[in-house]
Amino acid sequence: MENLRKNQALFLLLLSLSSFYGIALSFSPADDYLIDCGSTVDTTVDNRLFISDSSRASSHLLTFSTRSKSIQLSHRNGKLPEIYNSARVFDRPSRYIFKIRDKGTHMVRLHFYQLNSSQFVSDDAQFHVLVNGYVVLSNFSVGNIIASASVKEYLIWINAEKLVIAFLPTMKSKFAFVNAIEVISAPKDLILDTAKFVNGDKIDNFDALSKQALEVMYRVNVGGPKVTPFNDTVWRTWLPDDEFLKS
Repeated sequence: MENLRKNQALFLLLLSLSSFYGIALSFSPADDYLIDCGSTVDTTVDNRLFISDSSRASSHLLTFSTRSKSIQLSHRNGKLPEIYNSARVFDRPSRYIFKIRDKGTHMVRLHFYQLNSSQFVSDDAQFHVLVNGYVVLSNFSVGNIIASASVKEYLIWINAEKLVIAFLPTMKSKFAFVNAIEVISAPKDLILDTAKFVNGDKIDNFDALSKQALEVMYRVNVGGPKVTPFNDTVWRTWLPDDEFLKS
């Protein structure tokens, strides 16, 4: 397995307003999978339809699922989208398989929220998540997520006919789970192939950047307000820079 490349330095992608809105107005993804995990009905969030993974339309996506369970959360948070009202729980390695129509960079988003059902407690969950062999989450736990949901986002180059997201409970864990999944083909020019790598007084070219597996850590709208997926056609969240800016 190949570990996801991570950089300890803060990596900021600054996108100009012109290119930002150019992508937003023209982008229509060839691959657009929105899955509401564990739900028995489809859910609409920001005018986007998340398909239940229990429906016939998405039943082919989940494999090794004979022991997985669909749960509805008993204490729901009305401030969060309805995709966090349910979850798919796995007590053994399981995976979702997505057919890829357009090879290239794909945006993969994994949604998590604390479990508070009568059967499962978040503190009992610790697991790994792999995307086409990349370890995107290792020994992951959401026990400390209280008020808000957690969205893990990755930009991964896919040169295959399938994208596989695998969930593996650790040896000391009772289960793994996920609330929702997004797999979306990214705009072709979202990531430049060459970037500048600053290392002390030395500046080098970092080539083949678009072929890497990247994790989105922060997405900051410098000098502007918060942008939500409802306002961004690539369905991204941009935070204002107030909390990051230090005089």
